[in-house]
Amino acid sequence: MERMSRSVGLLLAGLFATPLAQAEGTSGRAFAQRADGIWLRPMQDHVALSRDLPGPELGPGDSEAVRLVFSGYDSEPPQIRVSTRRASGVLIDTLSEPKLTKAACPPDVAASASCFATAPLRLTPDRLDRDYALARERSLEAELGGQLLVEVAGQPLASFSVGAPHSAAFAGIERLSVKLRLRVLRVTSG
Repeated sequence: MERMSRSVGLLLAGLFATPLAQAEGTSGRAFAQRADGIWLRPMQDHVALSRDLPGPELGPGDSEAVRLVFSGYDSEPPQIRVSTRRASGVLIDTLSEPKLTKAACPPDVAASASCFATAPLRLTPDRLDRDYALARERSLEAELGGQLLVEVAGQPLASFSVGAPHSAAFAGIERLSVKLRLRVLRVTSG
């Protein structure tokens, strides 16, 4: 009898905790804004790999950098985690607790809402570029065809696909690949 009442108690606790966790998870939202001010829509747009050398601050060389903007929180959102994954789902890189500042909200957010934004984040194609000292705190290694995931307090808020740079030269190209063939020649006989 005691075992059954403990099971019922656990079931009821789980039922009451689930709506609370769902309500907390849906109150906050995350948005991405390109360096040129364009707001990205997760299902239609993508974030792009940076093709430029980074500087300590956002400049004309960081045209592919994106700011993540968080709304639905009275103060800075807790435990932010931004990560990138390969197309297969394997984790590539993580940026935990990026610095936030008060920021303007996206157009579709209520005027009374307060929003917080990260510094412009760069997605880099390799670890060497990611670890460049001037931009290490705002860089993530990523892969074409992969995903940029945004979580707050362990709850996923947004996901953006990683695609080609935002320029006319790359329009319509989802992912590029190349086949490399090497021929090694010996300098000495034998």
